[in-house]
Amino acid sequence: MITLAFLLITAFLPAQEAVTFFIAADPHVGRHQFEDNEDVNKRAIEDMNSLPGALYPEEENKTVDIPRGVLVAGDLIGDLHEHWDGFWLGKWHEGFDNLYQVNGKGLLRYPVYEGYGNHDFQFFSERVLAGIYIRNIYRSTPVKTSDNGLHYSWDWDDIHFINLNLYPGGYGRAEYSLNFLKYDLQNNLARPNQPVIIYHHYSYDSSLLWWSEQEREEAYEAMKGYNIIAIFTGHEHRSDHYRWHNIPIFAIPNTYEQLQYYVCQVTDNALHVYKRKNGQWDGKWQTSLNR
Repeated sequence: MITLAFLLITAFLPAQEAVTFFIAADPHVGRHQFEDNEDVNKRAIEDMNSLPGALYPEEENKTVDIPRGVLVAGDLIGDLHEHWDGFWLGKWHEGFDNLYQVNGKGLLRYPVYEGYGNHDFQFFSERVLAGIYIRNIYRSTPVKTSDNGLHYSWDWDDIHFINLNLYPGGYGRAEYSLNFLKYDLQNNLARPNQPVIIYHHYSYDSSLLWWSEQEREEAYEAMKGYNIIAIFTGHEHRSDHYRWHNIPIFAIPNTYEQLQYYVCQVTDNALHVYKRKNGQWDGKWQTSLNR
């Protein structure tokens, strides 16, 4: 009787509201500045700002909602710590912290949820990591953070998001993100089967020079048994979709070349990922999900 009642109740529950977000990687603000990297990032931001209300490709009467936020999977700056704040070449430019303001009140009109990549601590600079630590205090959606204040997670409706910055690892520049992943999955999910989206910088099908196969398997052991509906990665500067231990992986192309990023929508039964390139639609993927 209890089972029948549960089935009757769930059958008439309203559909889940779609969760829309954008995700980019490798903006490298300040890199190749003489080739107008700053201008390319500004044009990518302008494309993001203008996109809500546009029709999705090959989708009748389906338009892009205002995104909950923009996720950025590492290599936020070129190399120099000045690229975070915006002063280099002897004058002020607009660094990452200016162009991609945390609360959506800058040039980009949406809240930003960034993580660091390998270029963000070159030359022993800690400015980007310190910046993320501070921005975690002011996120538009409050986040739960790791003990060191760098890695964080939050919920948008029924979807749980986890930022692991460089990659899920232990000591060194991973800054014990694997510990946070384990703790977060065990303690911060609304329910055991809650859908989870993870993003970080290093990829799974390559990047072996950057993190080991053993580290990857340790990460999988932490994720195993949870409802991981997608992992987004940067670093490779290419667009791809594949599976790792049957988890959908989306490689994000770099933003500072050809204004590339993904538009994502989570509906009742699927994650839809649409690619933007040079202000146009340039492909899509879809993966089913279990709520």
